Amino acid sequence: MPALALLVPVGAAAAWGMLWDGSLARTYGVAVRDARESGDYERMRLFERKLAQLGVNTQHIDFQTADRLAKDGNLAEAYVRMRRLARPEQPGYPPAHLWIIQHLFRNELKEAPAESNRLAGMHLDQLEAARIRGPQITMLRAEWMIRMQRLPEASALLEPLIHREPAAAMQRMAINMQLGDLADAKSDARIVRDHLEDRQRRKSAMNGYEYQSWALAEQLLGDDRSLTAVLKAWGEEFPDDLLARQGLGQIARRELDSELQADRPDPSQIARRIIEAAQFGNDPAELSERVAMLFAERDQSTIAQAAIEELLQSADAPPILLQLLGTQTLVAGDPIEASALLKRAVEQDSRDAVAWNNYACSLMRLPEADLDEALSAVEQAIVLAPNSPQFHETRGQLLLRLERWPQAVEDLEFAINGMPDSKPTHRALATAYAALGQQQLAAAHLQSAE
Repeated sequence: MPALALLVPVGAAAAWGMLWDGSLARTYGVAVRDARESGDYERMRLFERKLAQLGVNTQHIDFQTADRLAKDGNLAEAYVRMRRLARPEQPGYPPAHLWIIQHLFRNELKEAPAESNRLAGMHLDQLEAARIRGPQITMLRAEWMIRMQRLPEASALLEPLIHREPAAAMQRMAINMQLGDLADAKSDARIVRDHLEDRQRRKSAMNGYEYQSWALAEQLLGDDRSLTAVLKAWGEEFPDDLLARQGLGQIARRELDSELQADRPDPSQIARRIIEAAQFGNDPAELSERVAMLFAERDQSTIAQAAIEELLQSADAPPILLQLLGTQTLVAGDPIEASALLKRAVEQDSRDAVAWNNYACSLMRLPEADLDEALSAVEQAIVLAPNSPQFHETRGQLLLRLERWPQAVEDLEFAINGMPDSKPTHRALATAYAALGQQQLAAAHLQSAE
């Protein structure tokens, strides 16, 4: 009996120990979570060690901790922890394998490209060995194949997903374009369009990559009207997206050329298309050419004249267009109108060195020239582009008018090194050297100016 009586306390003690361990593990788990969320990583590591001493499976907690470390900027320690959870040589904690693959593909783990691809392939193999499947895994495998230049295999792998997964359709369309398989690429493009039109109908948010893929799909399908609509929606949603702006600029330029070649061009449409091309960052050289063409035809064409008037009066003209209009107006001999336009240009974009220089030139040509303001303007241009011979030539001409001969010579000599055939610069140097009493140099430059 005494021996039997002793079994009850011992059994009760064992049961109490099991309950105590479970309760303690939960307490430590909460402590790890609280320390992690407060950023107290020293305390967090203490309770992680306590959990490990209890023999508790802490994979989920360890993963959350590593992920939080990454989000807090400690990617190196996060990667070390993830590798403990998921080694490339054997199946481990699946979310950790996924995390490593995704970060390798984003080039965030400081691995060389070849090593990054090798490791990603090994982690994908471990997920497959663990029978972890699904669209996300297939997409990652396709991405790995693309990186390994196995494009036909990637295209085949994605095909079953393209009707269900918009991302798969977009990726496969890009792959087939790269392979030169336009028939399959166009087929993918129709599916991409269907997916994204459905997203638009449901008013679901889209990112820049999705808009880019949609625009590419419409371009492949040759639907200019739909392409324009997609680009405009993209530009409205992401006004600073360079690709969207470039696409809209190309559309505006094409529509401008179409209007210019029409039997009866509409001056208002010409002006509108030029403004749009400027707003969307069209090539400044091409834009300058079209504006110059209008000015060249102004005296012979009422359409060109009307389009120019609309441009000059527009409140929507962006800085680059104001600069081009001001420059052409100055060339046409109207410094008053030119200075007003160029002043608006530099007020709206103080980084445009050409606008500052040409503003200075317009001020110099006013009936009552404000040479001090002109000097201030051209000096702003030189700050922005210190090696421009044209800007130094402008300042040299200004200094010449202010009779500041040594400074004028310094700028004009800088300019003539970059523009050796510039007769106005040679004439200005002849004047400056003559004023300084250096007649031989004056004569030499005067001869070069003839």
